[in-house]
Amino acid sequence: MINRVRISKLVLMAILSTTLVVCGHAHGVIVEDLYSATVPVADQSERLRGQAIQQGLGQVLVKLSGSRAILSDPGVTDILKRAQKYVLEYGYADYVVDSPAILENMAQEHTTQQNTGDERRNIASEPSPLKVLKVKFEATAIKTVLRDLFLPLWPADRPFVLLWVVSQTSDGYQFIESEDNEHLLKSAEALLEQRGIPFKSPLYDLQDQMAITPTQAWQSGADALATVSSRYGVNNWLLIRSSGQRGGGFHAQWEMARHGETHSGMTSAQSASVAIESAIDEAVDQFSLAFTYRAGQPGESVQLVINDIANYSDFNALMTLLSGLEVVSSTKVKRIVKDQLYLDLMTEGDAQVLVRALEGHANFSRIVDMGDRGAGSLYRFQWRASGR
Repeated sequence: MINRVRISKLVLMAILSTTLVVCGHAHGVIVEDLYSATVPVADQSERLRGQAIQQGLGQVLVKLSGSRAILSDPGVTDILKRAQKYVLEYGYADYVVDSPAILENMAQEHTTQQNTGDERRNIASEPSPLKVLKVKFEATAIKTVLRDLFLPLWPADRPFVLLWVVSQTSDGYQFIESEDNEHLLKSAEALLEQRGIPFKSPLYDLQDQMAITPTQAWQSGADALATVSSRYGVNNWLLIRSSGQRGGGFHAQWEMARHGETHSGMTSAQSASVAIESAIDEAVDQFSLAFTYRAGQPGESVQLVINDIANYSDFNALMTLLSGLEVVSSTKVKRIVKDQLYLDLMTEGDAQVLVRALEGHANFSRIVDMGDRGAGSLYRFQWRASGR
């Protein structure tokens, strides 16, 4: 049996005399390349390169904020005009797209930034060679811009989303899997990646088939998916229902669960892929609201009580995790009582972003103590060490 060594008084004294200034955000998985973009170009001319860099910065700002609405901010409009100022590096590459929906999305994204609807051009269905500009922007400079303008910021540590896509056909309802309507699924997955959303796809194996049918997913939505999604260790899921319209075109209804709350909407377009992409855009705009905060705004003081900190390994793992919370500006250990750790934290922006991050993290379990009602800034969690 593992010997659970308590934190020594010597370590405690060192801890209590230290205030940690930390940044980052831990929740789910760290999303990489938030400051990078890939933009299609017709040639390598300086004129088109400037346009592509501007489009790429718009793509990055949408990923960082979680919402396309950021492109309507007057301050962002001015920043986009000076996009080349923030470039860290760029290069060209050949890219072969075998999906018309993916090519369509890449070609149109941010080309007309005021258009967030379904006005997208038709592209031939055969595999298409494409030249793309890959551009990376300077993270520190972009974060400074967001803080100067008090714009929304979604930290890089983001929760997984389970993606379900079901379509209505003449034969009934069916899940869209990789082997069937592959271009629709690739299009949806590519857009989630572009928006900076970590996602999982169901296995659609026997266990899934026994738990939920396409008809149940179509008709019941939240009630049917809540249980089956827990199999994948995620609390958040996105369901897209795709169907044709009588007069032509397609509908895409979206339903998204986030921390027990469900939001929904519907989009229409002339193609199924564009309708699905528009539905995903709307869903992500809504989903991100719970995880963003206004960068640069004065924060709030939060008190945390963490139970079950059994040894120095637990303490070190906890503080390492906190050192990745971008919403946290400072952390101070107040005291340790047996296996309880008392912390004072200062957040940047809304403290509820921090609380939601901890609630969704695998190493934390929220403790609701009725005696804490009215305390406001006091939250209790149980620490669940990895491997225990």
